[in-house]
Formats: sequence, structure tokens, C-alpha cells
Amino acid sequence: SNDLFLKAKKEDPDLFMADVYIAYTQFVNGDYDGFKKSAAIAINNKSALNEGEVLYKEALKKLVEDKKADLTDLNKKLIALYPRDEIGYVNLAYSLSARSDYNGALDNLNKALEIADNKGFVYNFLGYTYMVMNRMDDAKKAFEKYIELAPEQANPYDSMGDYYFQAKEFNKAQDYYLKAAGMGLDVSKTKAEKSKHLSDSLKVK
Repeated sequence: SNDLFLKAKKEDPDLFMADVYIAYTQFVNGDYDGFKKSAAIAINNKSALNEGEVLYKEALKKLVEDKKADLTDLNKKLIALYPRDEIGYVNLAYSLSARSDYNGALDNLNKALEIADNKGFVYNFLGYTYMVMNRMDDAKKAFEKYIELAPEQANPYDSMGDYYFQAKEFNKAQDYYLKAAGMGLDVSKTKAEKSKHLSDSLKVK
């Protein structure tokens, strides 16, 4: 996604939301140094911003100061501005999950599903939320729906691998990780190796 955002910035160097999403992607992936650099670019963007973009800039400032900052109120304001945009509900679900309010996160993810054109990533988030809540049957159904909606992508299979790994079905986890790896998701290779090691260890016992 960041490759596409960078291409967008070549077309429009002052494209504020491209800077925002580049920073958020790095944040979610745990690249905090990269996040701070990208967030600084967004924060220093001199373009005229609309009300929603001002809220995004405020959110970035908070996360630069404290990566565990509570963005719940800001996300609620974004939803009030754009009630038909699923991203607001997904962002709020992320904030609520960070505060361990998983039921609140589920409510907002289900609201996102009602309006989202691309529902796959919402089902992915649902699956992981259900796993944290130990609602494994619901998690499996969510990941199955993700695979159904995006069978040509690697990430759904990696997510299902994570499901089986948590369920301690390491052979099945390995199969899904290998499928994801074969589709180009490098991180799945390491996960497949770990699953094989754990599966082999169980056989030895």
C-alpha cells in the first residue's frame, strides 16, 4: 500500500492523506522510527486541510508524543463527520481494542461491515478480535469469510495460519503459512518453519 501512496505523492507531493496513511502503516507494522519521520512530514504539510484532515493531524501528533495515546474521542469525531466511511469505525475499533474494550471494537467492526465496499480487511480485524476474546469458532468463520472475499491475496491465508497456530493445530497452521508464503508473503515463511518445529516437537513427545 505504501508503494501506491508514494506513487500518489509523485503525482501530488502535497497530498496530505498519503502522508497520513504511510505513517499509519508504519505505526501498525511496529516501525516507530519510520512512523515518526513520516508523521513529521504529514504534520508539517502546509496544504489547506479540511476538518477531518485536521483531526488526522491531531491524531498523529498524539501518537508521536505517546504511541499508546488514546484516540477514541478523535475517532468518534471522524465518524460524526463521515458516518458512511467504514475507516472511521475501523479506526475506532482499533482504539477500543488498545483499551481492551473488545465488545466495543466488535460493535464498530460490525458497523463497518454494513457500509464497507471492501469487507475483507474488516473480517480480518474481526477474526483477530475474536481470537483475543477466545471466541475461536467465530474467529475461524471470520477468517473463512476473508479467504472467500480475497482468495487471490496472501494475507487471508496467513491469518488463517495464525488461527490454527493459536488453536495449536500446527500442521494446519503450517499448510496455510506455506500457501501465503507461496503467494509472496515472506513473513509467512518464518511462521511456517516455527509451526513445523512445534509440530515435530509434539510428535517426538
